[in-house]
Amino acid sequence: MKKSILLMIITSLIFGVIQGYSQEKATYNKIVDNIFVFNHNGTNYTIVTSDEGLLIIDTGYPGAATFADSTIRADFKLPVKYVVNTHYHYDHVGGNHLFAKNGAPIIAHKNTRKRMLIEWNMPEFQGLKYPVFPPYADEYLPDICFSDSLKIYFGNETIDLIHLPPGHSDCDVIVCFKIENIVVTGDVYLGIGFPPIDFTFDGYLASLSLLISMCDKNTVVISGHGPVTNLDELILFRETLTEGASRIKKLKSEGKTIDEIVAAEPLKGLMERSYVPEVVFIYCILNGPINE
Repeated sequence: MKKSILLMIITSLIFGVIQGYSQEKATYNKIVDNIFVFNHNGTNYTIVTSDEGLLIIDTGYPGAATFADSTIRADFKLPVKYVVNTHYHYDHVGGNHLFAKNGAPIIAHKNTRKRMLIEWNMPEFQGLKYPVFPPYADEYLPDICFSDSLKIYFGNETIDLIHLPPGHSDCDVIVCFKIENIVVTGDVYLGIGFPPIDFTFDGYLASLSLLISMCDKNTVVISGHGPVTNLDELILFRETLTEGASRIKKLKSEGKTIDEIVAAEPLKGLMERSYVPEVVFIYCILNGPINE
């Protein structure tokens, strides 16, 4: 059981999703005339166009970034002027160096740069060790960093970057297009499964609740992974996470071991799809902060 749990987590967090989607055809979803969602390798890239070029939100997996970068440039035939990272995880910053290769600044929360400069090393779980991610090279790192919020004027768009409480990470940023009523959530909303959580579940819920408070029934929600959605799905996601965590904590309060909790499948039936194995969420609920 221990070996199978570790294999599932490692496969999800590092290699599984990359390999599983490596042959998937990239697709576009036009949101409004100048905002598109490009999905490749399971990650959403949000593309904003203007007369001066492109603004790209998140840059995908390292192994897939070359294809995504060349495809977006070829299809839109415009230079990349700005890159925005919603947080520091490898599937959102892996193409930074490519999208910014012609001098486009990379914009992110200050903790994104901080996290990318240090080794990512999760604690041992059940006596077994997670893989280690080394610090990023300079060409991947954000050039422009902020603390609480930042406003970007790009073409006719006014774009607000807003930092959220530590939960999924301590550098999560949502990107708001107020005129168009569109919000890009990164992994604060994960529409296709239970999320990994670097910090605390309470922090994740606080971030999600703040995001929900910024939306109305007409808001278009673009997540880091999964389909474009809306406020109702955000609320359902929060309810599902709360129920899932409650089930896990109940089993723990009954004195169940980690193996017994996993075997009980406490999350069964709560979500139709899973971007990462559900055992990752169980691990996060039981073991608390990873990077706090």
